[in-house]
Amino acid sequence: DGVFDLLKVCGDYTRIHCIHCHRTSAVTCNPDPSFINVLGPPPPLATRSPGGPYCSPMGTIVNIVDYIETLPTAKRDKLYESPWTCQAVLRSLPPLAKQYILRLLWVERPVLKEDMDAWVRDVKSFGSQHRAALDSLEQLGIIQQYLMEANRVGYCLHQAYRAQLRWSLSGPGHLAQEAPPGVQDSAPAMDDLDKFAHEQWEALQLYILTSSTDPPAMPADVPAEPLDTHRLLVSAGLLSGERRSRRITDTGFQFLLKDNYRQLWAFLTEYIRDAEARSGAELSSVMSFLMQLGFRRVGQPCAFDALSSMERRIAAHMMQLGLLQPFRALQAGSSLPGSGGRGALYFCPTRLASSLCGGFNPQAVVSNADVAGGHIIVETNYRVYAYTSSPVQVAILELFMRNDCVLPNLFVGTLTRDTVLKAITAGIGAEEIIDYLVSHCHPQVAGRSPVVPEVVMDQIRLWEAETLRLRASLAVLYDNFETPDLFTRSCEYARNLGVLLWANTTARRFAARDDAHDQIRAYIKSLKEAAGGATGASKAQ
Repeated sequence: DGVFDLLKVCGDYTRIHCIHCHRTSAVTCNPDPSFINVLGPPPPLATRSPGGPYCSPMGTIVNIVDYIETLPTAKRDKLYESPWTCQAVLRSLPPLAKQYILRLLWVERPVLKEDMDAWVRDVKSFGSQHRAALDSLEQLGIIQQYLMEANRVGYCLHQAYRAQLRWSLSGPGHLAQEAPPGVQDSAPAMDDLDKFAHEQWEALQLYILTSSTDPPAMPADVPAEPLDTHRLLVSAGLLSGERRSRRITDTGFQFLLKDNYRQLWAFLTEYIRDAEARSGAELSSVMSFLMQLGFRRVGQPCAFDALSSMERRIAAHMMQLGLLQPFRALQAGSSLPGSGGRGALYFCPTRLASSLCGGFNPQAVVSNADVAGGHIIVETNYRVYAYTSSPVQVAILELFMRNDCVLPNLFVGTLTRDTVLKAITAGIGAEEIIDYLVSHCHPQVAGRSPVVPEVVMDQIRLWEAETLRLRASLAVLYDNFETPDLFTRSCEYARNLGVLLWANTTARRFAARDDAHDQIRAYIKSLKEAAGGATGASKAQ
């Protein structure tokens, strides 16, 4: 997609590496704004599908970018002091926005707006995408406008963001990858990491679905206070009520049908807000540590006692959610007090943690099968086969399909009008049902396009459209008008207010919304009084 990684700076030359074709070249590093032209124009936008994932509005993607957009300027600027947050934001942006950042990264002075507009070859066809990329970067505060000579507008990168990203790309902006001797041998295998992450996250989903289960427990031997998941779920609007009498909300139903990537960010957003409000921890510190976890290699051992007190608390909570798996490693002189000679406490990031900084793309949704268990095959006859033994996944499927058969490792169901309409009544939309079927597809159909047959997707949307044909409104019926003129003027008044719902001229009756009843009643009363006064004056003459 024409996205470049700036690897390092060597004297007056910058090494530029294309992360797709893996070619590296050197270009002169000139402080003049025209330096950006050495990268050449952006790749032809015509090669991208207009309806592709990168053409969709960034606001529809649930990730770190969406969260930062909601923050006030002061907090956002503080976040850009962390190199890990800056890298995570870069990863989550669409390719066009990424390229603009990398083009401006080594430019000290603002670049004129007309020069940036010249990067697009076909402005008529692709100018909207160019403007959308600039608008999104401005909304994040990554690029800032400057007023140049002759009232010309220029763009420059946010100073802190530019400094941290430069350090990440040209300095030692990486985490140590090598574990101490003997620790790697004690670390859990990749299959164990996936199983642990799946079990912990599934326990959270099951807690939302039912009122008889417990939330994910803190792993044994982790010296930290457990996370109050119920309070967070209630604060996020996913549950209501007390622990044993809890009820899932419409938002909770929608949450369960999202892929693990969206679920994770929806929950972490509430966690970050809670950590900032309750513990007094700075938002930038919490975000920076979470992003560090996301940049660590899956399965890389990290020492728990090497963290600060705040980082230990966050790491323990992430263990409870399945983002990190703890283990103990026997190493001389490294045992924690109270460990009973079992070794020091370490943890390994799971695939859930790695998705924190991975950005969102369709491939990332399909890859959720590694953690969530890709298991669903949908046929054109509306029959659904789910190769799973998970009670959570079976319960989710039963929300919008008929349960035909359950075997030890297979669920067979059928999408019917009644079951889909029942789900829609509970607050689940047609697109959410389709997204769930797509994001949890079986590996054997993951390469099929589309993953869910079009006839099935269209029918689900049509069933939802049925519920939109009628709309219930509280209304007041007005009738028994003495004269046609009184009815006509009253009906016209309700129409002008925008509250008229129905009218029958022959029977002199109309219905209007309940919230405008006082206004309409007062207007009808004034008309009657005026008519009565006029009649009295006529008789007097």
